Amino acid sequence: NLRLILHLDRDDPDKEIAGKTDLVYMPLIRALSAAFKSGNPAIIRAAVDVLSTWTAGKDRELAIRASLADGIIDLPVPLSKYELHQLKPKEFSDYRQRQHQKKTRDQAWAYERSTIFFQEGGLDALLDFAAVCEDPNLRREITSVLAKLLSSLADDEKMQAVAKPILGYVEKKEDEKKEDEKPRMGPVIEEIEDDEEEEGKVEDVVEEDEKKPAAVAKVSHHTMKKRAEFATAMLMASGDVGGWTMGSGWPDSDANMEELASSDDLNALRIVAELLSSAASVKGVRPMVAVYLNSDSIKALVSHQDRNVRSAAASAVAKLGMGEGQTEDFEIMSLLEAACYMLEEGEQGVESSSVDKKSDSVLEKVPISAGAKTAVERGVEVMTYLITKTVVKEEVAHGFKGTPESKYSCMDLLVKIADSVEQGENVTAYGIASIFQLMAATPLTLRKEAFEGKEITMEQFDEIQKMQKTEEQKE
Repeated sequence: NLRLILHLDRDDPDKEIAGKTDLVYMPLIRALSAAFKSGNPAIIRAAVDVLSTWTAGKDRELAIRASLADGIIDLPVPLSKYELHQLKPKEFSDYRQRQHQKKTRDQAWAYERSTIFFQEGGLDALLDFAAVCEDPNLRREITSVLAKLLSSLADDEKMQAVAKPILGYVEKKEDEKKEDEKPRMGPVIEEIEDDEEEEGKVEDVVEEDEKKPAAVAKVSHHTMKKRAEFATAMLMASGDVGGWTMGSGWPDSDANMEELASSDDLNALRIVAELLSSAASVKGVRPMVAVYLNSDSIKALVSHQDRNVRSAAASAVAKLGMGEGQTEDFEIMSLLEAACYMLEEGEQGVESSSVDKKSDSVLEKVPISAGAKTAVERGVEVMTYLITKTVVKEEVAHGFKGTPESKYSCMDLLVKIADSVEQGENVTAYGIASIFQLMAATPLTLRKEAFEGKEITMEQFDEIQKMQKTEEQKE
């Protein structure tokens, strides 16, 4: 089992923190690449878990503890606040220093290991499988792990250096850059002889003067999927570099996206929808997402028959609506149906995971969604946006279901998720609370309550805001 290597990468609590490890990198990378090329989802899921733990950075010890959850755990547990208060000053200082050394060493390891993984062909093997992976949960997990590897580089230029060969980016030569930067003060005038004009050399001069960049070489459908998958991970790792990836970093990105969205390849549609969902999370990229969503082929993803395509596209639309308010052209009821599908999928996933726990296979015990965004989180995200619409409130209150065959209504699903400790933590719990709050009151009522006891009323605040707007903004 590949996970046995994790035992070789642990610190001895009785020794000083060192930068050495008992792991040999190259055989490990070859084993991971072979696992990704095997096409076996169970083996690949285990390999992804190993890769995530091996490059975990400052969370390395927590990742190892999670990976070894099916066995005896003898790792040192971080001290609680109460235990820290019981330490003497010298003990406290030594403990904090050890924790800092461990964090610094782990981050250096993450950078070193991610760099070697990228350089030795691991990235290509990972993306090759992700482009053809038929398990959407596994592909989301791969995307999440890849984003963590990219973020461990901690430098925009290093991220771009990794991205350029994958995206097909072509660097300009130094003389071309200088020529582009040189200011042009006016038209170039050349004296042309009569005999040259007869031979057509006038046209040659004009063509040279108006020369355009060479067209980007045609790439395969598989390469487009790899680039879209990589762009999704890059957006999760860094908003700035992700924006560059969606723009100048990925040649013909708009044409490639359109071609993927117009194809009959279900994996391609899922990858495009996931990419749009990630892009809509980045403020600087949202205007680009709004342009993509004007395309009929991409807009059709919201009502696609595949649940995963539909949920990711609906998530993109919801994020765009919350961030930019640009979703009025979309059918609200289609988004509500998609949100119900996501909540149903999450509810079914909870039931199926309880059955899977009975399996004795070690590979099947590897977490299915480690770091990946669950259907429940996505469904709650979309519902948080939709519930601000009066028509949606009325439908949910009257027992709306995703389909007539659905086992639970939308309200039932929200209550079940709120009642689930595992599915109701962190951001999801906040989203559920916001949904129920908006169900019980209108946004206007909530705004009025927020101004109660203040020195200024809501109406006065609105007037001040209106006075500060320009004429263009008022229109």
